[in-house]
This record gives sequence, structure tokens and C-alpha cells, in this order.
Amino acid sequence: MPLIDASYFNGQIILPGVTSPDLLPAYNNAIAEYEEVYLRGLLGPSLYDAFMYGLDNANRTIFSDQFTSQFQQSPLDERWDWILNGNVFDYGTRELQWPGLRFTLGGVKKSPIANFIYSRYRRDFNTDYTQSGQSARVSENAVRVSAVPKMVEVWNRMVEWNRSLGYMLTGLSANYPEFSPRSTDPCLYDYQNEFGI
Repeated sequence: MPLIDASYFNGQIILPGVTSPDLLPAYNNAIAEYEEVYLRGLLGPSLYDAFMYGLDNANRTIFSDQFTSQFQQSPLDERWDWILNGNVFDYGTRELQWPGLRFTLGGVKKSPIANFIYSRYRRDFNTDYTQSGQSARVSENAVRVSAVPKMVEVWNRMVEWNRSLGYMLTGLSANYPEFSPRSTDPCLYDYQNEFGI
């Protein structure tokens, strides 16, 4: 089950028709597909697998004592909670904050996952393929403007968040032995410009 839903696409990263009942299934499919690509690239395969296993096993009903019939919910391990919901941590002589994979800022839902999905979705579906090549839709009485500056801004905001997570994972390496920066997708940690460099 994805960590975010269509409600995270708001403000600057709203997708056309994201609240439409007709388009919602397509957006949910995009969320499920792109979220996994993002998390695998961000965390690397070993940490991704451990993180997803930790999430899957949280809140399962367990016996609290083998001699009683009491049940309790297994809690989310603190290290997975830090990735999911954020953490303030020391990195060298500085105190940094990772906001989490999903958080609220000024009453608005935010997520680096949503920024990644927005960027990928806009990139993949900004043009159509026809028999004669790629084409862009043109509406009557409309002026076409480039989506690139906005996509770059959204991407670079995601990179800022990704880098703060990278600092947390390396700064708290004893808590995250599965993390290896060499196994991550370096593109997710690199800023872009309008020229794609």
C-alpha cells in the first residue's frame, strides 16, 4: 500500500484532474509505480527492503505475554518512524531536520515522494506519441508555456529533502547498517537546471 495518496498533489504540484473520480485510478497506479521506484533509488535496495518489512510488520497484533490472553499492537520501530515521519538529528556540529516521507507544512500535506511522482509523471506524459513522432496537445485560444522551469523547481525541492535524509542516514549509521550511499540512485541527490544538467 502506498505511503501517500492523491491529496499530496496540491499547491505547486497539482496534477490536472487529480480529484476526478475518472482519473483517480490512473493517478493511484502512478503513485504505486513511481513511489517504489523513488524509495528504492533513495534508500538503496537493502534499506528499502528492511524499511518495507518494518512497515509491514508494524501494528500487527501480537501476544503481550504467553501466559495471558492479552493482545497488543506491535509498534513501529523508531528508526522506521524517523524515515517515515521525520527526525531532528545531529550531523557533525549542526542540528538538522529531515521532515519525513510525508508531513504537513502550514496545514498542507507535503512529501518528497509526491514531488518525484509529479516530476516523472509530467516528464512521461507531457507529450503524446503518434505515427509521425512525438506531439504536444494544443488547445484553441491557449498559449503553450514550458513546464520545465516548474518541474526543475519541484525536483530541486525534492533533492533538498533527499539530501537531509541522506545526512540522517549517514549521521545515524549505527541505526541504519543496511544503508550504503553507493547503492542509491545519485540522480535523486543531484539538483537539475532547465538544461537538464
